[in-house]
Amino acid sequence: MEKLQQVAEKHYKSFKVFWVNGREQNNLREALGVSDMLPGGAVYSPGRGLYVTYRGGFDVDAISEFLEGVLVGRGGRVVKLEKLPPLEKHKDEL
Repeated sequence: MEKLQQVAEKHYKSFKVFWVNGREQNNLREALGVSDMLPGGAVYSPGRGLYVTYRGGFDVDAISEFLEGVLVGRGGRVVKLEKLPPLEKHKDEL
């Protein structure tokens, strides 16, 4: 979580960063093309209905480089996704 906090602080003007448990949110993870080999990530633009899946090391510098690439169109393969699936509820959240 500390790494995500550092990334969020560094890129807060361009991105909103959030975390979900990928093992509990399979629909979301699969919709964004994130592997079940966690951790993983993706960038989603709700206004454009597009996402790019992050495929790289889970460190601040690698994630930052990916995000900077996304901003200039070099982040990876862009995929269309009109709407994110709803988050799944679990017994302990009911």
